[in-house]
Amino acid sequence: LELYPYIEIKNGATAEQVASLAEVVANSELTTVTWIARNIDFLSQLAEIRPNDRLGLIVNIVSSKSIKALAEIDKGRNLCFIDVWYSLLTIPQINSCKKSNMPLEVWTLDDKDKIANIDPYITGVTSNFVNSEKLFETL
Repeated sequence: LELYPYIEIKNGATAEQVASLAEVVANSELTTVTWIARNIDFLSQLAEIRPNDRLGLIVNIVSSKSIKALAEIDKGRNLCFIDVWYSLLTIPQINSCKKSNMPLEVWTLDDKDKIANIDPYITGVTSNFVNSEKLFETL
């Protein structure tokens, strides 16, 4: 069993704290880590010091500005993606990600039926269900 954490860097963190946390991860046995943050500067910092980790920009609404900002730090090493609030997600926002070839994940979605019928372009779903087997047992 391999642990695959999503580590969220909260607003109010400092660049020094981000570097310290990245060092803790580097000294651990974790091989695959996803970092998510609302602050593009933190993701840019992580792109430099953790070039093989996944990086997600948390947004309430997908915009061309957020796609462009994330694309600018993507140097082809990290897998970068937009992590958007599902409740505000629209088809035009999904199409913007598709057009820009920007991977898309959503948060927070706990409805089994909505997950079963989610747009196939969306590659990840954050849920409050700790046991994902329960969430998908009827799908």
